[in-house]
Amino acid sequence: MAAIEEIAAKGVAGISIERISERAGLTRGAFYYNYVSKYSLLADVLFVVSNSEINLWIKLTEDVEDLDTLFYRFRDSVDKFFNERGLLLVELEMTARRSHEFAAYYRDSERKVQVACERMVAALANKVGVIMDVNLSAAMVSSMASGLALRESQIGGLSRGTIMITFLKLLLKI
Repeated sequence: MAAIEEIAAKGVAGISIERISERAGLTRGAFYYNYVSKYSLLADVLFVVSNSEINLWIKLTEDVEDLDTLFYRFRDSVDKFFNERGLLLVELEMTARRSHEFAAYYRDSERKVQVACERMVAALANKVGVIMDVNLSAAMVSSMASGLALRESQIGGLSRGTIMITFLKLLLKI
């Protein structure tokens, strides 16, 4: 996605609709046909990036029978995700804190991500046969993910994926 490449190269403050449109091979009019503003695009980026990762985790949960293998794959996926997209998530969150205009879009996108995260937590709980408050558990997973995005790839010698998987296992009581 052209917007992700632009944000990675210049940060949110440095991106322009003209450059994103150019990179995507669109006219400025085509951009505005799909998005109200730069901020509506950023909210869409947040949702698309987060939702695609969550959907990958749900698919792994459905497809992988062995829990050790499942958590091994989760760990690798989490590490890859944060290595590739962690800075993007931090950049978008910081922009939402600085811009009231973007904050509204960001909150809406975060609500959609929360629903996707609830699906993922429900799939995991179902897989291991645990009954839990899916809404609260998903909020905890989202909060953990936000914190991990801010961290270096290794924390105390442990990867972000290892920390997330350990947290999930504790949450699931396994």
